[in-house]
Amino acid sequence: MTSSRAAFVMIGLLVASGASAQEPGIIDRDPPPSPPAPAVAPEPEPVPVPEPVPVPVPEPVPAPGPGVSGISDKAPAAAPQAGSGVEFTVHGGWQWRFGHESAFPLDETGYEDGLSDSLVQRLRLKPVARFPARVRLVTSFDLLAGQVWGDELPATTPTGRPTGREVLIWPAESGAFTRATLREAYVEWTSSAGRLTVGQQASSWGLGMVASDGEDRDGAFTDAVHGDLVDRVMFVTRPLEAFGLGDAFSKGLHLALAGDFVFRDDNADALDGDRAFQGVAALFWQRGATLAGVYAAYRHQTFDNGDLLRVTMLDASARHSFPLPSGLALTAEAEGAILFGRTDAVALARAPDGMDVLSWGMVARAELDASRIRLRPGIELGVASGDPDPSDGTMRAFSFDPDHQVGMILFQDVLARTTVSAAGRVADPALLKDPPHGYDLSATNGSITNAVYLYPRVRYRPIPDLEIRAAFLWARALAPVTDPYNTALAGGYPRSHRGGAAGKGLGWEADLGATWRIPVRDLLAFHVGVQGGVFRAGDAFADAAGDTLPTVWKVRALADVTF
Repeated sequence: MTSSRAAFVMIGLLVASGASAQEPGIIDRDPPPSPPAPAVAPEPEPVPVPEPVPVPVPEPVPAPGPGVSGISDKAPAAAPQAGSGVEFTVHGGWQWRFGHESAFPLDETGYEDGLSDSLVQRLRLKPVARFPARVRLVTSFDLLAGQVWGDELPATTPTGRPTGREVLIWPAESGAFTRATLREAYVEWTSSAGRLTVGQQASSWGLGMVASDGEDRDGAFTDAVHGDLVDRVMFVTRPLEAFGLGDAFSKGLHLALAGDFVFRDDNADALDGDRAFQGVAALFWQRGATLAGVYAAYRHQTFDNGDLLRVTMLDASARHSFPLPSGLALTAEAEGAILFGRTDAVALARAPDGMDVLSWGMVARAELDASRIRLRPGIELGVASGDPDPSDGTMRAFSFDPDHQVGMILFQDVLARTTVSAAGRVADPALLKDPPHGYDLSATNGSITNAVYLYPRVRYRPIPDLEIRAAFLWARALAPVTDPYNTALAGGYPRSHRGGAAGKGLGWEADLGATWRIPVRDLLAFHVGVQGGVFRAGDAFADAAGDTLPTVWKVRALADVTF
């Protein structure tokens, strides 16, 4: 979950210097098949619940401002073990990504981090066991996951200042197991009363704006690499059926209650000492081509340094498919959320006891399925609130979950790497003896934040196993994009990361890709592809002379096997 991170660094630095600043579908993937009915007399109809049940993760504070995408991990189920009464399936995929990106300056000194080339792999296995009495054991593992070759981000620059590497969720460093993890291990029991799940699960809701399960999204130009993992006890039921109601509305209405301990997301990591707990209540209605729901989630988090975060997230999401004449179909979906609460991770002269949190975000998406001509055009509009006055004691910048991505360069690389470098400058002992409290929350880690964007795209299949996709991204910040270091040096007057006047124009990018699928009977499939994009920066990245970044370009070669 996300909130107002960028404000932390600017506020802390300005105070120290004495200055003042001016794809709802609950899950966008194919759920595993429901457990088979036992060979006994019919029993009451079980609760049909999407998997996993939509339970988001409230995010603390957002910052300023997916393989061969479209490859599915879905695979045919293995045959039941003879005479065991247990069905066992295992599927997954092994993906390889080579990427090369042109260099660009991260500040007014012309500093470049040297991250141009990388070769990354991920082997993901998903074993599932189905037992009698409607019980399933679901597991998921990421093995051999990490960068196996490529450029690495050192701890310091050639001049000796910190690079900001410590603020990254996934630092650029080589190691075949750096991202390996147990993703899921939970037991699910479905009865006439509802569905009970206990164990570690990937959390997802709506379009993945505030919580994403880390699965690759069909049609994306970026891989999902994070994923919100929670240790959860959850129960889902149809509440109106307890009163004997069996109409269509009652059968479609579901209530979900859950209690979570957050194992890992983009704001907490239990292995690093963070302790985050959540309580969630969700009410959603699902029937046919319509799905809509709301939830409320409360999060209490203690960071590894003792700082507290207490926030509430309210979210609404909806999705509906409309059949159209001539065999066309239109799918429309939207999600909106508001986050409010308080944290003491930052203390200011105007807010010595901590900061209030109040931020919001929204996404709307539509896609036309013109299967007769093998064309699927779509468009997405998103907004993440910014913070025009980060020193007023209220954090207003909202960040999407890092796995909700558009394009392949602007948010993933240009803003992500620029804000990492800025965090490193703020932590430089030559500037301050001790860095501002909360400076480590300044890096966006690829999240969409402080932005409004428009993202039209189209997918075309000239033949069944070849897909060509193209996309265009335009984005603008809601509040000026400021650099805390340069702003402090300018006496509080907002300055950009490259020393120019702070602007709002983020820029535009154009992306193109192709994927070819090679099936091998019904056992597995190979996928190969190539993607490329160009990005032109706006005035948010201008230097003192008014010149913005040079054109940034990126290419990727993709190879997967799914089984």
